[in-house]
Amino acid sequence: MVIGNRLVNKRKENIVNSFTATVFLLLINTIFAQDLYQTENNQNLLNENIEYVSRWSTSGKNKSVYVSNNLAYVTDNNKLEIIDISDPITPNLVGQLELNTSFLCEDIFGKDNQIYIANYKTIYLLNVSDPSNPDTVSSFDVGIFINDIYIVDNTLYAIASYDFYIFDISNPNTITQIGKLKLPDASLGLTRFHVQDNYAYIGTWSDGLYIVDISDLENPELNGRFLETSYLVFAQGLYAYVADARYIYILDITDKIIPDIVDRINSIGIPHDIYVDDYNIYVSTDNGVVIYKKDDLSFVASYSLGDVGERLQIENELIYVASNFDGMNILKYGEPSSVTNSVNSIQSFKLEQNYPNPFNPSTTIKYQIPKDVRGVKQEVRLKIFDILGREVATLVNKEQKAGSYEVEFNASSATGGELTSGIYFYTLTIGKYRATNKMLLIK
Repeated sequence: MVIGNRLVNKRKENIVNSFTATVFLLLINTIFAQDLYQTENNQNLLNENIEYVSRWSTSGKNKSVYVSNNLAYVTDNNKLEIIDISDPITPNLVGQLELNTSFLCEDIFGKDNQIYIANYKTIYLLNVSDPSNPDTVSSFDVGIFINDIYIVDNTLYAIASYDFYIFDISNPNTITQIGKLKLPDASLGLTRFHVQDNYAYIGTWSDGLYIVDISDLENPELNGRFLETSYLVFAQGLYAYVADARYIYILDITDKIIPDIVDRINSIGIPHDIYVDDYNIYVSTDNGVVIYKKDDLSFVASYSLGDVGERLQIENELIYVASNFDGMNILKYGEPSSVTNSVNSIQSFKLEQNYPNPFNPSTTIKYQIPKDVRGVKQEVRLKIFDILGREVATLVNKEQKAGSYEVEFNASSATGGELTSGIYFYTLTIGKYRATNKMLLIK
């Protein structure tokens, strides 16, 4: 497994090689996440809190929608349709443009008066300053099928087959490639991705999630991996929300090299796209749209569409979702405030890096316990493991109230005697929340 130069540099401990450490941590994540898995997959859940607002019918296949300034940009086979949604109950066609291609438009994104469309191997740049008369300005052919595009400021990112591309779009009349990275093990190709700060989180069909450092746009570097199947991803703050054909994960991405599983549930339907706001996770599926609570992945609401749900966007408390031959559906979640008072937030669950690190012989570990919805004490376990997965110390094994705690670990008083130099792992378990960090003992 190739993790990349950044990972190699970070693992320059002569005690043990990086490959062993990586495999072991992944093993810990797998073992410790077992009780997070849920076996039920209720396909028929339906909640009337999601309301139908309206629908814009397309003559062909609607794979993607982009919403900005009371306009919805809708793909329709090889066409762009621009829809006035100032009154979402009665959407109206403003303008349209048929691309000079016979291929299906796969994705769409916008910036200012520019719209970018991924169509087969080409990214098309359209000027929509006059929405009634959109015009093709430029295009860029990458030579392979483009799965997904995303824009941050003056940079457009794209994934195509096994490659991650970076383009400069500061000039509204052209698309200029400035960076590219071939992902090493993406045997079946890349699926969807998301960009946050200086990192791109890239899903694949068969090889998990790649985390790419994009701080140098001309030279993106592979930084880390999550090896569970990861088709879809949305990164927000300290967490990434990931989905495959069966499961939805919450990952702690504090460690950009090897993310930790915080929680996992069975998906209701097969996910096709994922979007996260301050309170909810919105997932379009083969059955429609499903909403989960962001803090604990509990079911909130669902809505059945006339066709498979594709890409979706949340704008002004409305859900805009592309739905193949069912066109663009506009939905509203009727009770968006119903999750704002949740007191069981994963944002308050925290395991900090030990300090000092490296250490000899003592180090301090700090952690934070979230408030239980019932206001009761919670069972807390904090344990230390060696590189082979053997437990060497139990620092905490008792009920504790919500709050911040710290505990000292002395390598001289571990179970079985004094520890030798090397890499160790400490794992905090609080109910269904779990996190693992690494630390280095040097004598």
